Amino acid sequence: MDGLLSGLASFWATYESVAQFVGLNAILGLSIYVTLAAGQLSLGQAAFMGVGAYTAALLTMQLGWPFAAVLAAGVVAAGLTAFVLGVVVLRLRGVYLAIATLGFGAVFGVVLFNLPISGGAEGLRPIPSITTTWQIYLALAALAFGLWRMDGSTFGRSLFALRDDEAAAASLGIDPFRTNLVAFVASGMIAGLAGGLSAHLTYIITPGQFGFGPALDILVYAIVGGTTTFLGPILGAALLTILPEVMRQVPVDPGASELFVSGLILLLIILFLPSGLASLVVGRRRRSDARSPQSPTAAPPPSPSPSLEPSPSSRPQPRPTGGSPSPTPPAPEPLLAIEGLGRRFGGLRALEGLDLTVGPGQVVGLIGPNGAGKTTLVNAVTGLLPPSAGRVVFAGHDITAWPAHRVARLGLVRTYQNVRLFRHLTVLENVLVGAALGRPGTLGPRLVGRSRAQEAAARNEALGLLERVGIAHLADRPAGGLSYGDRRRLEICRALAARPRLLVLDEPAAGMTAPEAARVGTLVRELATEGLGVLLIEHNVGLVMATCDRVVVIDFGSRIAEGVPAVVARDPRVIDAYLGDAVASA
Repeated sequence: MDGLLSGLASFWATYESVAQFVGLNAILGLSIYVTLAAGQLSLGQAAFMGVGAYTAALLTMQLGWPFAAVLAAGVVAAGLTAFVLGVVVLRLRGVYLAIATLGFGAVFGVVLFNLPISGGAEGLRPIPSITTTWQIYLALAALAFGLWRMDGSTFGRSLFALRDDEAAAASLGIDPFRTNLVAFVASGMIAGLAGGLSAHLTYIITPGQFGFGPALDILVYAIVGGTTTFLGPILGAALLTILPEVMRQVPVDPGASELFVSGLILLLIILFLPSGLASLVVGRRRRSDARSPQSPTAAPPPSPSPSLEPSPSSRPQPRPTGGSPSPTPPAPEPLLAIEGLGRRFGGLRALEGLDLTVGPGQVVGLIGPNGAGKTTLVNAVTGLLPPSAGRVVFAGHDITAWPAHRVARLGLVRTYQNVRLFRHLTVLENVLVGAALGRPGTLGPRLVGRSRAQEAAARNEALGLLERVGIAHLADRPAGGLSYGDRRRLEICRALAARPRLLVLDEPAAGMTAPEAARVGTLVRELATEGLGVLLIEHNVGLVMATCDRVVVIDFGSRIAEGVPAVVARDPRVIDAYLGDAVASA
């Protein structure tokens, strides 16, 4: 036994430094995981690590602060740096964001080389060796726990939604810039923590430790390990940190063998494990949460939601096609009022002087030939596209210049002509993203173990909506694997989960069979009876005529007719521009 213990002690003494760097690199991997979860490609983690390292080291060497205080100061300094940088660069996307953050890293390196306080090219030394292995792994465990709880929170789902489709996320009330900025700052703070721990472990820090090479290494940790779960960067960092030690045992040039094996591993993972090493360890992320049993303290089930299944009492009846229209009650005060709306793309006039109103409980149809400007109108109304002229008033607020997330938070929610789901989230998670609009976040309660009732209530409501649209049995499936009809129904269900005051449906029955389209019509009429305003853009003329209280027809960006379906269907301008004689007389 003494020999075994002696051998273990000798082994640990030899490889403890490797274990320490595994932990530090895993923390760095988690820092980039936060940004990648939101679809941000940032290469600034090494620079943020340098900010934390130099801040902590200088405070220790110059002022003699306690270790905990200098670590906290390094984290705060890195977070503030990330905040300032994020405000400037987070309007960029993709490779442009990567280049901007990489440029910041280059500027940071130049500053370190030329500042006397940073030690120039020689760096700072001697830095007291304070960091211990247990401190590194305590920090890693705390971060892993926090990110595990974040993944299943409303904030975590917001990040994943932004990664899959930023426009669709904004249409559900998620503020892309603010959410990305929070993730960016959190990423910088985590990297700053790694920097403070590293500075008090290695005795010396130099500008070269925080340049392009380390920034690329951090990204590779996440790619190799995978970014669908927080475990991925930890696994990637562990593999790529231990690999050089293993290569030293190979009787060839260590540098060449390490480069060859590392490249081979990266190539094989990209080809055969695009989700990274984490896909070998864990299955679909958060699946166990999707169908967890109802909590005994959960809120009562939500009130009945509209169903896509037609019933004799709610099936929409065809509008009369002949004679005088039946008297209609006075129109309610408009919930949505579009006044003189115009939109130009250079010299092309997409919309010109368009007026349209929708009241609560009304179903207004918007029809016209392809290219008439229907989707442009919807984009301008819902904040995805600024109008060139006119104004949009919703619920008494002038929302003409509002961004999409503010429009959605006011209660104006939409679907898309081309279905836009969060493909890498499950069906249930898609609905939960919509259900988060206007509700308290769950990240704080999840961190302290007080979110069970809140999450159970949200799941019950989401499952209830899925049940009523007939796809509850698909709750655990990734949304990207659904059939076309089920994707359409999920998008409508997700919009309803946001509890809109006015719902804009952009061709909801496109590609559906006649029975499926009839179920959509039933749903729309049920929504109207519950007081919800609906703006329906649809090429299925039969559905529009059977469902809508009023129809607006546009052509070349201008309104050419408006009225009850029976009258509009016989308008000569509508017949000539869109319906045709055969459809109008049907």
